[in-house]
Amino acid sequence: MKEFIEFIKKLWNNKRTRSLAILLLYFIFFVFVFLLIENSSTKPPIINESKELIDMKISKIEFIGNDNFIVENDTIKFGESIYNVNEMPIELSSYNISIYTTENIDKLIKTAVLETTNYVEKSNTYLISVKDFESIVYNNKIESDLNIRIKKSDDLSYICLDFRDYYGYEVRIDLRS
Repeated sequence: MKEFIEFIKKLWNNKRTRSLAILLLYFIFFVFVFLLIENSSTKPPIINESKELIDMKISKIEFIGNDNFIVENDTIKFGESIYNVNEMPIELSSYNISIYTTENIDKLIKTAVLETTNYVEKSNTYLISVKDFESIVYNNKIESDLNIRIKKSDDLSYICLDFRDYYGYEVRIDLRS
């Protein structure tokens, strides 16, 4: 061991070998930094949720806003009253229930941008512009700077559409396979 230390001291005293050793240390350091950056910037594998989402069925739609009501099994529970979907009361006529299909939701999520991931609730929140929403759902072209948030659970048990800035309500859609 003592001989090895003497050998290192002898190499260190030589200016050429010392500069090569310093360059080698810098090289190792930067390789380590680049590997660290590369590993931290890798994205998780993309799971094809589109196929899963289209295979799902909507079991319940809950509207939360000025007029809270639940649509389940082709019936609407509005307060204490229960109506058939075709007999929607006049108070609820501004709500278009027919747009909430798995195909429309799938198109919205594909167009939206991932905003946040909540690991505690196991959900992702996506952001889509009202302009894109109107284009996809109603085939309308409008000018708006507002956004809609779409919150989707990882297990695809529910999807929430936050229209509070635009329509003034939020929609929670419960899904089942």
